Amino acid sequence: MTVTLGVDPPQGQPHGGGHRPSRPAADPDHQPGHPDQRHQELIGWARQHWPERTWWVEDCRHVAGRLLADLLAAGEQVVLVPPRLMAKARQASRIPGKSDPIDALAVARAALQEPNLPQARLDGPARELKLLVGHREDLVAERTRVENRLRWHLHDLDPERAAMLPTRHLEQRRVLDELEAWLADLPDSVQVGIVRELVGRCRELPLRANQLQAELARR
Repeated sequence: MTVTLGVDPPQGQPHGGGHRPSRPAADPDHQPGHPDQRHQELIGWARQHWPERTWWVEDCRHVAGRLLADLLAAGEQVVLVPPRLMAKARQASRIPGKSDPIDALAVARAALQEPNLPQARLDGPARELKLLVGHREDLVAERTRVENRLRWHLHDLDPERAAMLPTRHLEQRRVLDELEAWLADLPDSVQVGIVRELVGRCRELPLRANQLQAELARR
């Protein structure tokens, strides 16, 4: 069964209508992160609970634009609810006042009343741009993970050499050239083979990330 998730995204903070995350966005102890991060957390939370779901978002592009783009780029099914339907749903609500959870519930109710609204779609160029940005960010994060694994193995093989490495920018060509020359003199072993592979990855990942950055600059 497909679950309807009503979302009201004022100031970039979405709330699931009719359902609540384990840590509500209104929790005073919760420090909100970057909007993209919050959106990814919301998507991950929904995927854990409902394999089949449709997001119904109030059609306020100046507020919901980033959330809408993130949902669509993640491959989620999204329907935009016209503001006029939202107004009717709010009026029909027995809950007084206006708040994010109330508005999210109103979105869900409007969705149930108008099940045949067209699905939202991210335009081709915009979706491609979003995918490129996300892919580059993944490569940068992977580079950090690879560098951390490389440092751990080097410390295990030779703590003194590991201590000589720069604290940042391990991917510098000079640093990697010196590591490869040092590794060439070591006898073959499983760990040495892993380190050689990690050095190669430290070369490849920044190059590919830079290529993507150049492609993004051209768009």
